[in-house]
Amino acid sequence: GINILAVKIPALTDSQIDDVAAYTGAYFINKEKGDKIEAATIQNLGRIDKIIVDDDKVVMIGGDKLAAETRIKSLQENMAIEKDEMFRKKLEIRIASLASAVGIIKVGSSTEAQKGYIKLKLEDAVFATQHAYKEGIVKGGGQALRDVAKKLGEDD
Repeated sequence: GINILAVKIPALTDSQIDDVAAYTGAYFINKEKGDKIEAATIQNLGRIDKIIVDDDKVVMIGGDKLAAETRIKSLQENMAIEKDEMFRKKLEIRIASLASAVGIIKVGSSTEAQKGYIKLKLEDAVFATQHAYKEGIVKGGGQALRDVAKKLGEDD
């Protein structure tokens, strides 16, 4: 049999709903485009391997990879021509969501103070990694400086 889950979605834009539809391989029935719910068929439904729903969020795992990749390419093309930095950031977030670019890091501690300290260090590490990925990654531990110094003929 088929398991069907209907979830009341938060206030999303049509383009964000299109992203969800692309990720699941579903068709977004939009009455503003003239679509009628009465004309919907089983082929309009999407597919997902696993879904986790709670009061605050919905996490979908294992959608339609081909449809998601097609949507990602379309968003990347839009991003390439977009001039407004704010809209570029939004497109970047949508692309990351569709690409399932998500990492979950679980960290424990023995005290609240230690937990706060670890959380700050973790946020700093994540930010540094995101920045390095965005700007280009260089060798660490001073190796990049050593390589430049060698090319300039410096010893130290």
